Amino acid sequence: PGCNICRIGNFSSEQEQDSPDVNVFPNPSNGQVTVQFVEITANTSIQVYNMEGQLIMEKKHISSTGKTITLDLSTHAKGTYFIQVMDGEKGLVNKKIIIQ
Repeated sequence: PGCNICRIGNFSSEQEQDSPDVNVFPNPSNGQVTVQFVEITANTSIQVYNMEGQLIMEKKHISSTGKTITLDLSTHAKGTYFIQVMDGEKGLVNKKIIIQ
């Protein structure tokens, strides 16, 4: 599965989508990004894409006693990334985040 120019992951490239059920912070970040949920289901997954549309991190079938997931992007280059939160096939969040 490849990406074309107008699409990153499961969303149109520049289209940010927020959800009241998911919070992504801090932004900008030093590489440690927290994704906070109101509820995590068995189908919840998180993907992180770079601006070229390449998947650089994926967490599937998140099962957590807490409602918080920490992503460590500090080993990746500084720049802009998209964090996408999915519930099965349904896109919940597409958030642009800056690593500096």
